[in-house]
Amino acid sequence: MLRQPVLILLSAALLLWTLASPAAAQEPRVTKYASMIRAEPGLVAYWPFDGDLTDTQGRAPGKGGPPGVRFVAGPADGNAVLLEKGGFVTMGPCPHLDLPQTTIELIFQLTAPPTGQYDPTLIAKRTGHLETRFSFHVIKDMKRLALWNGSQVVYFDPPGGPLAIGRWHHLAATWKPGDLRLYL
Repeated sequence: MLRQPVLILLSAALLLWTLASPAAAQEPRVTKYASMIRAEPGLVAYWPFDGDLTDTQGRAPGKGGPPGVRFVAGPADGNAVLLEKGGFVTMGPCPHLDLPQTTIELIFQLTAPPTGQYDPTLIAKRTGHLETRFSFHVIKDMKRLALWNGSQVVYFDPPGGPLAIGRWHHLAATWKPGDLRLYL
């Protein structure tokens, strides 16, 4: 059986990125989950956001853009990265993430309704608009998510209705040639 490469970014959000890092009240559950991620044989990247933007594989350290990155409380008593006032995190060039098949996971929370000219990006891998490997977006009415692959947009309706402000959402996307699946 071939194992699919896995990219786990348990994080990312319009305004709040997160991954629960171990804390006293949730330590067994969170620690077990993080251990399972790290033990995945196909793991190519993992950013736990344990107070910094370091990739556990050491191949794609994160860097916060203006106005900076702030770590705040996340789900399960873990950490989250707060992105506000146009803030973002970039990992720089990551050619090792250009895989024909992959899985991406992230936990995100919208802290305010989206505003502005564009649909906010949750997470993306691109070096420019025309060189997009993938980018996930929240549509401003919060009734849909979109995936842009550099040539077309695919829309997804959240199964529970519009995304809710202040609620944590776990998004997983997996794809290989001819097959795309999104779980929310």
